[in-house]
Amino acid sequence: MDTMRAQIKALIEANTAVFEDAFSLVPPSDEDIQKAEQQLGVEIPESYIWFLKEYGYGGFFFEFLGCTGSPSFVQQTLKERDYGLPSNLLVVEDCDEHVLCINIDDGTIVSWSHYDHDGSLFRFDSFEAFFMDRLENAIDNYEEE
Repeated sequence: MDTMRAQIKALIEANTAVFEDAFSLVPPSDEDIQKAEQQLGVEIPESYIWFLKEYGYGGFFFEFLGCTGSPSFVQQTLKERDYGLPSNLLVVEDCDEHVLCINIDDGTIVSWSHYDHDGSLFRFDSFEAFFMDRLENAIDNYEEE
């Protein structure tokens, strides 16, 4: 994972025109993380804690939930739980008709929708692979404009 994290950082640094104002860069404190875990009743995966501490919130042509004073991922996860989101899923991106989540059991990224009743659908092996995919798509979309 460290190699992929280094690749993510290098990709962001090499594309400052795309990502210079893309992330909030307001990292949560350890106390903020502990409070979020208490509110959710789960342990937040280390890969997502890395994102929160390194980038905070945001993106460009995508928007990862995170911390901008308050942990938006907590509110969105609790909201989706009211619609039946399994307790082992943590919402990291709200795509309106569905949400993308980290499965806290195995670290994979899945999609879930309360509109569809097909459960969670596998998307990526890890948060880092998901993040890399979103960055590459953002660069491609930026270059097309």
